[in-house]
Amino acid sequence: MFHVYGTNYAENTLKQTMSNRFTSSAKGLFLVIAFFPALISSDEIQEFDIKSISAQIIESEEDGILKLTGNVIINSDIVELWSDEATYDKEKQLIKLKGNVQALSKSLSVEAESMTADFLNKQFYLSSSSFKFEERGFGEAQIVNIRAEGKIELLNVSITSCKNENTEWLLSAEEIVILEDRRNVVSKDIWVKLGRVPIFYFPYIRSAVGDEKFSGFLAPSLKQGKDGVDLSIPFFFSLAPNYDLTLVPRFIEERGTVIGAEGRYLTRNSLGQFSFSYLEKDRKFSKQTSQDTKRWATNFFNHSKFSSGLSYEIDTEHVSDIFYFEDLDDDILGSQQKDYLRKNFQLSWINKDISVKAK
Repeated sequence: MFHVYGTNYAENTLKQTMSNRFTSSAKGLFLVIAFFPALISSDEIQEFDIKSISAQIIESEEDGILKLTGNVIINSDIVELWSDEATYDKEKQLIKLKGNVQALSKSLSVEAESMTADFLNKQFYLSSSSFKFEERGFGEAQIVNIRAEGKIELLNVSITSCKNENTEWLLSAEEIVILEDRRNVVSKDIWVKLGRVPIFYFPYIRSAVGDEKFSGFLAPSLKQGKDGVDLSIPFFFSLAPNYDLTLVPRFIEERGTVIGAEGRYLTRNSLGQFSFSYLEKDRKFSKQTSQDTKRWATNFFNHSKFSSGLSYEIDTEHVSDIFYFEDLDDDILGSQQKDYLRKNFQLSWINKDISVKAK
């Protein structure tokens, strides 16, 4: 089949294809890590300005420190603070709150036993805190320490993205440290729990936040489906600026362990990706069919462009059996059912005024 297009259309389509195919998958360790940029930034602390202070009793001590007692409310342009008791040192820009402490910002609500806000030195310290993120979940931490250089430390943390306290899954860690640039994260003694049952443990993880390419664990997928517990924990290898690899072990309670992988590359004239998933023995499939057939799926995509205006593209998929996607609901690394498999080859030629494609 031949198609003829204007040059601009062909070039724009090519750019869109390349962009879609090479979007980085290194989005961060867990959902918990993405939440904490919602905390007050150093730039906001520099602009801190108290708008109003109210309490049942306000006393001014000899050193100029205000002592606040009963229904304390401190309003600023970046955060609203509530507590039973508080002291405010205007000269040092130091606020100490105690008893039923609440801190409210645009997207984050924090409750704590006590809180110290040092706006002059840009440090926050909270003890026995719980936090809620707007439409994103909630969690708890024994200690939250936001340091001047931007480093964030959390001790004895538990977090879930569930919207109520009847949590389907929970992530807990002895320590999570978000480093100064807020791009690298170090976590220690991490447990993943389904309900109250621990199902996975990591002694130590270092990973990245955002789109930076950095070797480490990516956000896991955990669900309860027709085959029981379904857990995937991807690990991203940043091998070079222009190629990488993601390994995806996947545990399916009633079927077995699937090993998946995806590799991506980008050269001067080519870009592409290849992926596969492999299940040595599907227990459920074996019972249904009395077959011990190995189950697998593969995909290969490549687009190459030559200086003469000639380019080609290949996009092909293969599976071990017609029931693979129906049973495993897995598109190599994603999660979607398929009605057909891609098997495409395209040859294109572009000059100044015309584009010709053969499929």
